[in-house]
Amino acid sequence: MSERCEEPEEEFCGCPVLWEGDRCEKMWNESHDWMIFVTIYQIINILLFGGLFIWSAFEIIKVFRNSDLQRARNIAMYGLTLSSISSFLRCLSFAFDPHGIRGILGVKLFRILTSFIASTWMCNGLGVCLYWMEICKYVNTDGDSRRVKRLKPTLYVLIAAVWVSHFLCSLSRATVSDVTADAIAYIVTLGWFLTFLTISTIYGLNLRSQLKPLRSPEAQLMRNRIAVYLIMLVTSFVIEIFDHILLVVYRWMFYKETYLLMQSFNRVAEATLVIAWILLFRKSYKPVHSKQNPPSSTMTIRSATFSRNDRNDSNSSSSEVLGDSYSHSMTDNDGDLKEE
Repeated sequence: MSERCEEPEEEFCGCPVLWEGDRCEKMWNESHDWMIFVTIYQIINILLFGGLFIWSAFEIIKVFRNSDLQRARNIAMYGLTLSSISSFLRCLSFAFDPHGIRGILGVKLFRILTSFIASTWMCNGLGVCLYWMEICKYVNTDGDSRRVKRLKPTLYVLIAAVWVSHFLCSLSRATVSDVTADAIAYIVTLGWFLTFLTISTIYGLNLRSQLKPLRSPEAQLMRNRIAVYLIMLVTSFVIEIFDHILLVVYRWMFYKETYLLMQSFNRVAEATLVIAWILLFRKSYKPVHSKQNPPSSTMTIRSATFSRNDRNDSNSSSSEVLGDSYSHSMTDNDGDLKEE
């Protein structure tokens, strides 16, 4: 297919991705100079996502070392585990063949693997959404967890919907043209991204307002973490939108000179997401601990939002939004008293 459209029904008047020439007979990887940039791009992404995998795995180990098995099964472990899995798969895919450029994995196989990785990110974002929603809606329950458990099947349904939608996207990549398949995949992914971004923003700001009257260091820390998390989510989403404008309007994906730059924007957005989850859930250490106030295995928003008078009642409530128990390692602290 040449640069000009020979048939009116053609979706793109140029060569497919990774091909060029008057008759699209020449592959991009035949250019020695361009492959040097591909190698640099590959090494950077291996180091980036390999580092994120090691960081998230290190945080998971810290959770297990400072908690018993029951307390380690919480929202933080959920988020860190998905972050480590996605980072490892990203690192592995780039180690073999980034975007199928070298012809080892193939373009379609790499895109299917990307859909799988994107599913883990969407499930991670939705898990945080329901966690924050549960805290905001049911934080004042009087020991009855039946209403709280209503969100657990909601999460499972959303996770199933994410995987089914991305499976269909992967299937479309093998049955329809690249342009149509890419458009479907981008719409689905951005749709899920916008969903958990919107919910996270609404309930994240709600949580910050609930924590504002508390004077404890834990409450202040959680306010800061929520703010950083929301900023990083918005930043990642804006980068993705900008990147897709370059793809749809300017067709950057189809030109060798702009392909790696456009993909680099994507990698920055993905890394920003993973870093946001690690910073949100990483373990915090207090400078001074007493026997009455041991270090927490994983700081929870729930523990920081309760005042001293409400703490005993709240700990008796079973919060199982993710099918696991939240960590209740925080004990009574006079610093949690509201300001007069």
